[in-house]
Amino acid sequence: MPELPFGYLTLHSKNKVQHYMVSYALNLFDLEHGIKRKLPQETKDKILSYIQWLEQHHYGKEVSWKEASQLFPRMGFAEVVDIETGKKFNVQRRAGSQHADVQPLTAADTKTMKEIYQGKGSWKRRAILVRSGGHILAGSMHGMPHGAGAISGNEFPGHFCIHFKDSTTHRKRYPDPAHDLMISKASGNLFDLMIRGTPDELITLFVTAISEQDESVVKLMINQANTEKVQAFMQSLDDIEGIRLTNLSKPLMRPFPLSVRFPFS
Repeated sequence: MPELPFGYLTLHSKNKVQHYMVSYALNLFDLEHGIKRKLPQETKDKILSYIQWLEQHHYGKEVSWKEASQLFPRMGFAEVVDIETGKKFNVQRRAGSQHADVQPLTAADTKTMKEIYQGKGSWKRRAILVRSGGHILAGSMHGMPHGAGAISGNEFPGHFCIHFKDSTTHRKRYPDPAHDLMISKASGNLFDLMIRGTPDELITLFVTAISEQDESVVKLMINQANTEKVQAFMQSLDDIEGIRLTNLSKPLMRPFPLSVRFPFS
């Protein structure tokens, strides 16, 4: 059984490309062939230094909404970077008391944002970096235009929302689980949550990842030893219509207003 993933390694040679999963124990797993390769300590140390360097340059800082609201103030500008695709676009924060209500600056920025969501509006959360005033903050956005918009010519009918740690939605007093997940992903804290989480917290995390159809997080949380079953499971994510997580003995971290139907069971 593969160990918990810590990173991924791709080796290029003249004739082929090899993909490996790097575990927390710094062992290499060839998932295609089901082979585990133990490495000498010197090689492990070098791989660890590479991963740590990448983390420092890839992730943003997790800050509370109170601090984020000061670093990215109303009428302020920021560059948004999508963690998964690396696509970047510029926004302005126009409003928002519990999270940032923002709008793309130009039609070109709107075009880039739409590309991240395959050309259509979506409530799905995505992990992002928010670059504002020399700071790189871990955040979460959705891609659905709604409400009022005040920037002319940007071809975006309304605004969308960016959440930071402890942000809440318009209708609820507690942070949204899916936004929380993406903020943890954008800050690099997701692995720690998986290692230290209680069973209830891990279940909530897994179901949230399925609800958001976030394949990268789902893959981190399942046994990848059987490649065919993993591929079949991932392909089934598109067929899920909704999720509801219920605990009959006591509530979990917070109410989870979703429902689930597993067509692959």
